[in-house]
Amino acid sequence: MVDVLGGGGPEAGTGPGAPDSLVPIGRNWGMWPVVLLRSVGHAAEQLRDFLAAAEEQRHTGSGLREVVERFAADPWLLEAMCWQNPTIVNSWLGRYATEGVGGTKRPTYYRGKLLTLGVYLQRYATRNETIGFFGPIAWAHLDPRRDLLVEVGGKGERVRHTTYFEPWALTALARAWEAEPEVRWHLPVVVNQAGALRDDAFVRPRRGPHPLTDDQRLVLRHLGGSGYADEVLGALGADWDRARLTDVLDTLQRAGCLHWGFDITVVGGSEEVLDAQLARLPDEPRHRLRADLHQLSRLRRDVCAAAGDATGVWRATNALAESFEAISGVDSSVQKRTNPDCRELLYHDVTVDWDATLGARAVDGLAGPLELLMETCRYASWRFAAGIEDRARTALRRDPSLEAVFDELLPELDDRRPGRIVRSVMAEVRRIVAELLAAEPGVEAPDGSRVHRSAALRQRWLAAFAAPRAGWSAAELHSTDIMLARRDDEHLWVLGELHTTINPLDYRFCLENQPEPGRLEALIDAATPPERFIAAVPPTPRLSPRTAPPPAAYLPDKHRYWTLWPRTSMPASVPKLSCVDLRVVERDGTVVVVDGTGRVVTRLTEFIGEFLSLALYNTLSIFPEADRMPRVRIDDLVVQRVYRRIPVREFAPLLAAPPSRVELAGFFRDRGLPRYSFVRVPGEPKPVFCDAQSWITTHNVVRLVRKVADRPDAMVKVQEMLPDFDDLWLTGPDGRTRTSEFRFVLQDRQGTGGDGVR
Repeated sequence: MVDVLGGGGPEAGTGPGAPDSLVPIGRNWGMWPVVLLRSVGHAAEQLRDFLAAAEEQRHTGSGLREVVERFAADPWLLEAMCWQNPTIVNSWLGRYATEGVGGTKRPTYYRGKLLTLGVYLQRYATRNETIGFFGPIAWAHLDPRRDLLVEVGGKGERVRHTTYFEPWALTALARAWEAEPEVRWHLPVVVNQAGALRDDAFVRPRRGPHPLTDDQRLVLRHLGGSGYADEVLGALGADWDRARLTDVLDTLQRAGCLHWGFDITVVGGSEEVLDAQLARLPDEPRHRLRADLHQLSRLRRDVCAAAGDATGVWRATNALAESFEAISGVDSSVQKRTNPDCRELLYHDVTVDWDATLGARAVDGLAGPLELLMETCRYASWRFAAGIEDRARTALRRDPSLEAVFDELLPELDDRRPGRIVRSVMAEVRRIVAELLAAEPGVEAPDGSRVHRSAALRQRWLAAFAAPRAGWSAAELHSTDIMLARRDDEHLWVLGELHTTINPLDYRFCLENQPEPGRLEALIDAATPPERFIAAVPPTPRLSPRTAPPPAAYLPDKHRYWTLWPRTSMPASVPKLSCVDLRVVERDGTVVVVDGTGRVVTRLTEFIGEFLSLALYNTLSIFPEADRMPRVRIDDLVVQRVYRRIPVREFAPLLAAPPSRVELAGFFRDRGLPRYSFVRVPGEPKPVFCDAQSWITTHNVVRLVRKVADRPDAMVKVQEMLPDFDDLWLTGPDGRTRTSEFRFVLQDRQGTGGDGVR
């Protein structure tokens, strides 16, 4: 059985999702037949028109005002900004869009507005993503029986739009409501699933045992795993009253033994879960609070129904924000200001009707280089797992408890700052690749690319990256983002990102918006071993139904969740293995987790595999960072785009210039850089698009560089835009081109070995 965590999903079956439907890639790999087509919401031409108009009028006040008015009137942009930054919409953009700019102000005022619009337009027209209608969901499939490269059906029109509350918003409601004593008395009480009840203590990971009074022990035994305060009181007998039980529950909550309050999940379905808990309340608070929740739900649906009507979305989002603030007492925009990982009140999924087919020419052209890359991914996961085992051997000699070993490993599991072991593995991979490419130097193409042939590399490459198995079961799946650059009858494939050990099609938004319900679940089920251990992690601002890492498909007969945390993002109804009695030992040369009886649970690397995946998934690059790199191809796949790294100190002459006087064209030309590029400034999470001949995008780059002006030796990376504007092939409803990329999933048929210890 397969379910989607937090919401109903179709059951898995056979047929189109069966493992025999994988498209063979080399000796040991299969490509999933379902492919995510990622794109942008706005046309590339719209960005170019905007930049050209702003450039033409850069020194004339009236001309700048006309440019602001023209592009502020774009209903698509207004709708997008209602979702992403309603503060700007309410302060000026909404008024300009509906009433015109009006009046006369100094040129600097209009330049400021254009700079703001430029920041958003460059994202909406150049960054492929999956978020809302400015990063819509579309699909492709592989059909190697057809002799074609790519064929696209549909126009990119919206066919499905769904909205959801961000978890922080529902959590804010819950915290406000549970402050009422009469409400709280009828709410769930969930025992810390990471802990364990002993005769005279409640044992908690990381905090040690909490000594129990007789009353506390009795209450915990009545609760079992979870219950409701009013029901527990009824079961305790006449000697108990609310005051006595409240004192016990409050004490146990402060001690981290339980949680008493609304149980809000992060993984999905939170609105329904909250409503079901409100339904247990007495009449007065039940009717009042459910009426408030249903009002917010209705306003959320109003926002969804207004999709495509920019002013309607503006009105509906404002009405929702006002109602939310009145009901919760929380500023609807405060979260994003205080924590950049938070978002506005709602997130949304948008599916468009593109339906692409990738045929034999696409599969054959990608197969050779993808096999080499996938062999590299397996090797990297195996070496990373081996390094983690070595580190664990040292840790377990000091304290073999799982929590102690896990805590010692945490610096190696950081998904934002690679640990020592990841860095060592990456250095090893890059050294091997450099040796392989030096042995087969390839040829120089007319465009200056260094071109290698996979057939010439293959034998040495497979031998150099030979690995007995994937490092853990989740590491049997990898993903690549690949763009198509197509001009006339010529084409190139371009590697965007290589995501190791993660299956991005196992995200909630993929499962809920797939074109053939059940197909992804069947592929996921077939790729999952009989037993897979998954950490139930605590809720954080970074974790939401939009961002929660795989798996989202819940396989209750295969998944075994464990936790070290008193509260998790998973529903309390999902069983979780307590870790208080688990230890880490070495058996027959393998580091394993054992339970209190000494029985082997699984390999340590399998037990913490989700953390290993998150630490490794976005770090693999086969080339080291250098001051400059040429374009490198394997067959027709560009595996490295041209880039140059420039010290911040070289930008110093540009930093003092006003926006309309910033000139990057000559600066880039002197360094051999193209007009169109993506620039990554230290400390910024994403690169930004730059047209070196546009004062708007160059000012944005300089603005970001100013933030690190006190770090003169920090390096700014400038990488060519490939595909270029002239290489785009996907068109939207307006007939204008969009940037796009295919997200492929590749499965390791070699697996993790058959030694029975996972």
